Amino acid sequence: MDLPRWLGRIGQTVVAFLLGAAVWSAGRPFMAVGLFLLVAVVIPLVTWWFFERPGPGPDGEALRRQVADEERSLAHHEILLGPTHPDTLTARNNLAFGYTRVGRLCEAIAHYELALTLAIHTVGPRDPETLLLRRNLADAYRMAGRFADAIIQLDLAHCPVPHPHPADAGADVRRTPAPARARGGEGGSTARTQ
Repeated sequence: MDLPRWLGRIGQTVVAFLLGAAVWSAGRPFMAVGLFLLVAVVIPLVTWWFFERPGPGPDGEALRRQVADEERSLAHHEILLGPTHPDTLTARNNLAFGYTRVGRLCEAIAHYELALTLAIHTVGPRDPETLLLRRNLADAYRMAGRFADAIIQLDLAHCPVPHPHPADAGADVRRTPAPARARGGEGGSTARTQ
């Protein structure tokens, strides 16, 4: 903590002590202790909790460094694997997500749109990576205020996926454990990184 905050806390404690002493001299010792604790401990703690506590994410400079790392990563993926490789699509998705976090929505949307186009032509419109890109693009559209475009992408991302072998669809459901069906998967984690 810096010096002005320390001086503020010391001043707050002195005021709490004087208020407590005044109430104590009036014959109310329990109220004096409660008032002292409220002013000297509870109010500063609540203030710190709601207004000064560090947030969960990195600060602006760390985010800019992270975006620069993602840009280099995408460049390496494109050189080594080509623009349509699934790992390159994931790297482009990660870069677009980084742009979204630092507020560069136009660049994020451009990268999401390019990645989505490449994913549709490379892995197909129903691939999990393609659906993830659609949902992320919809979120970027929403943040940019393009709600109609966001709704279209979400509708396309949440269309039911036909089973590749309709005759076996019932057998798959019966073999899948109930907790996995509740998660929407076949037993493994369905979480994907950005």
